[in-house]
Amino acid sequence: MENDLDTATLSEWFVAAEDASRDARKKAERDRDYYDNKQLTDEEVQALRGRGQPPIVINRIKRKIDYLTGLEKQQRTDPKAYPRTPQHEDAAEAATDALRFVAENCELDSKRALTWKSALIEGVGAVQIGVKQQPSGETEVTCELVGFDRLFLDPHSSMADASDAKYLGMVIWQDVDDVVSQYGEEVRGELEALMGSEETGSTYDDKPKHRLWTDSKRKRVRVVQTWYEVPGQGWYFCEHVGSLKLAGGPSPYMGEHGQPEHPFVVLTAYIDRDNNRYGVVREMIDPQDEVNKRRSKALHLLTMRQVRADKGAVSDPSEARAQLARPDGYIETNPGLSFEVLNTNDLAAGQTSLLQEAKNEIDLMGPNPALSGKADGDQSGRAILAQQQGGLIELGDLLDSLRQWDRRVFRKMWRRIRQFWTEQRWVRVTDEEGASQFMGLNVPLTDPYGRVVSVHNPVAQMDVDIIIEDAPDVVTLQGEQFEMFMQLMPILVQSPPQYAQMAVEMAPNIRNKSKILELLGAGSDPQQQAQAQQQQMQQAAMQAAAAQAEIDNKQADTRKKNADALKSTVQAAAESANAGTPQIQ
Repeated sequence: MENDLDTATLSEWFVAAEDASRDARKKAERDRDYYDNKQLTDEEVQALRGRGQPPIVINRIKRKIDYLTGLEKQQRTDPKAYPRTPQHEDAAEAATDALRFVAENCELDSKRALTWKSALIEGVGAVQIGVKQQPSGETEVTCELVGFDRLFLDPHSSMADASDAKYLGMVIWQDVDDVVSQYGEEVRGELEALMGSEETGSTYDDKPKHRLWTDSKRKRVRVVQTWYEVPGQGWYFCEHVGSLKLAGGPSPYMGEHGQPEHPFVVLTAYIDRDNNRYGVVREMIDPQDEVNKRRSKALHLLTMRQVRADKGAVSDPSEARAQLARPDGYIETNPGLSFEVLNTNDLAAGQTSLLQEAKNEIDLMGPNPALSGKADGDQSGRAILAQQQGGLIELGDLLDSLRQWDRRVFRKMWRRIRQFWTEQRWVRVTDEEGASQFMGLNVPLTDPYGRVVSVHNPVAQMDVDIIIEDAPDVVTLQGEQFEMFMQLMPILVQSPPQYAQMAVEMAPNIRNKSKILELLGAGSDPQQQAQAQQQQMQQAAMQAAAAQAEIDNKQADTRKKNADALKSTVQAAAESANAGTPQIQ
């Protein structure tokens, strides 16, 4: 194919990317070592042990990075699809279910955590969103982690997400037998001829560095997978070992506008003016070195003592030095000669003071102590809250980059779903145990004669009317839906039907909206709505008349009771008067 580049050009690109990033990669490897507590050189360790000091490292960098990785776990989000038109509301629900199924199926949370950690330490991390054919015949969307020591980028790329890169790729070390199994027996001879003839930098070496990997019983080769952009044609790829081409051609993955795209999603913490990518650890290296050196020097000054003495003041200077190092040391001096132990407490105090300043400096980098819940002193709740908010503001750029990375991952996942899920498929909707639900995609609907008349949730026709937004991480979709519905409940109960309908229509991405509207009567025609309103008015009038009649009956009953009582009183008075009057004989 005319747009396929030769392996010589691609190899030159890879070498150029490796050479341009050599210093940055060495520093990134050092940053990883500092996180892993490898902060002293072999010479420094030998010097410390030579003077009787333990090689102690106070690793404050690891605490900072571990806090930020814990913060990532609290900031996790679920993908949610929003419709751009009312006609795509059902499609948005189906897309949400499909995306959450894929994210769970490929363990995106763990890949996200490792990518984030790589960006914090080495400065860059990435995943590869692709597809894999299962033995059952179904095509699964995959998310594969790309390690820092396997990823290479166009050295001219200055964007944090590498969106301006003209080429990028990864290095894969494989056994010769695995390569032959994947690409065919015909490449075995050329692979064996190439072994040992290709040079590579240390970053892209095979791991671990052990003789087993170069043993004749296990031959391994470096496969370079390069993805490059052809103007007007989209992205192409080539897999090669040196000058041997194994596979290549247009990218099998379609982008937003139907052109081939590459599968990588890159996350960068920071990038300097020379396009070198670096992480949070980089600025902590010097303060961390000072913490280690100041502490070591202060310990040395506190455990060793300086002496000023005349020559011959002690018979054995070596024994005198050994006694000075002991807490209960005893030294005999020769008469008439000077022997004085010098006071070095001021030097030790100075080193201790500088050590504290170095600790304070590194504590102010990244998340502050208040944000980490380790602030000193008795502070008010308002003061602690202000410090925590200030710490989060400092992390705003990093967290925003992570959120943008999430969106790009979900969008690539959706494009894989739309492209490769062409057959009928059912995805499980996460629910509580024992109540699983399923969402059907590309489900054919048939008439009584078995003929397909339509397709329910056709993925390929959902197009780009779906935009991916963030949603809080919830245990179940039903829990999320229940919370949204409960927020609407007061409006639905207390408002007239037309206002309840409006509230449901404006609710952001509420599931089963059409069913709710149907229950509210929103799906009927205007005549039916008028009849319903008239019936409601008639019922209200009947209820009011019944209530008034009941009131009138009660009032009539009360008047009758009052009249009966008055009549009884008059009769009693008359009888009493008659009883007191003399009768005529």
